Amino acid sequence: IMLGEIALSGELRPVAHLPMRLREAAKLGFEQAYLPRAANDGNAAMKEQGFARLSDLVDQMLGRGVQ
Repeated sequence: IMLGEIALSGELRPVAHLPMRLREAAKLGFEQAYLPRAANDGNAAMKEQGFARLSDLVDQMLGRGVQ
């Protein structure tokens, strides 16, 4: 699951009620969460991976790694 807001600059920003959203996503069977780096606290019921920019997330998804 991917949670966050995308700024016009490509920066990824946290959303409200993130811990609650992650708990509900885990109940629905999601095991991985892609989040804004600022929101990645490591306390969720699933594996979290944080990114600062949309381009970093796209690079990771395409197997190019984050620079």
